[in-house]
Amino acid sequence: MPSSPDFGLAKLDELANPKTVTDTITAHTRPGAIIGTIPYMSPEQASGKALDARSDIFSFGVVLYELLAQRRPFRGASDLEVLQTIIHGTPEPLAAAVPYELRLLVEKALEKAPAERYQTMRDVVIDLKRIQRHSGAGTERDLARDERPTRRHQARWVVAGAIATAVLIALAVTWRLWQQDDIWRNPLTDARSERLTDFEGTETDAVISPDGKVMVFLADRGGRFDVWLSQIGTSDFVNVTQGKLPTVLPAVIRRVGFVGDDGSRIWISEGQGSGPYTLWTASVLGGEPRRFLADAMEPA
Repeated sequence: MPSSPDFGLAKLDELANPKTVTDTITAHTRPGAIIGTIPYMSPEQASGKALDARSDIFSFGVVLYELLAQRRPFRGASDLEVLQTIIHGTPEPLAAAVPYELRLLVEKALEKAPAERYQTMRDVVIDLKRIQRHSGAGTERDLARDERPTRRHQARWVVAGAIATAVLIALAVTWRLWQQDDIWRNPLTDARSERLTDFEGTETDAVISPDGKVMVFLADRGGRFDVWLSQIGTSDFVNVTQGKLPTVLPAVIRRVGFVGDDGSRIWISEGQGSGPYTLWTASVLGGEPRRFLADAMEPA
């Protein structure tokens, strides 16, 4: 049997359990963070994007595939390879012994784009029950003709059992999602907006530190793009780079972000086009940026 995926991770509240099974990444369920049991993640989970209930439908598709194939659809030599396979890879086709309609159901549940998947578990349950009726009738007829079960008959019994198990799992997932009404609640319903900058020109690529206290962004306030820093809730801004980056023109400052979770250091990438880039780090408390790594690709 497959290990248990984390159904319900689309829930907006923190659900992570520090004792979650091995190979689980835990973090806040928010855009930019990853949480879940790695082999059962959806592409949007693996990419750190915003989640909704369709992410759980993908995880259910992984479980159903594993029940039918006795192997996981997305595999790799490391957790990182598994994540990349989930985002970009395609599972091996299920065996011909699996009913065609069931293969289509699994393929639809495992679509990379959420909009192309089943939109609700209710629809999954309806299709599973219909396939279960058809599959069960065919198995009974086959066994009536031959009292000695062949490998083919045994395979059909396995498929029928997998469908029955999948129906139970789907019903359980549906019930759990219905119990979590706030999954469907817009997280911005009660939000209010607050202006954080008042520069003339362009401000872009703003990032807020994990603790929510500091913001870093790019702005061309001095005629060229520099990295600017501000403490949230104040009107004080500090020019971190002061025209000293990029070091070689026509390179430009590409992106900026925070190192670690304490918000004490930032990283800066400079370069051209698709790279490679030079990475710098700087303290939010001041001081010169320090060269960290040359010939790098996009940091994450």
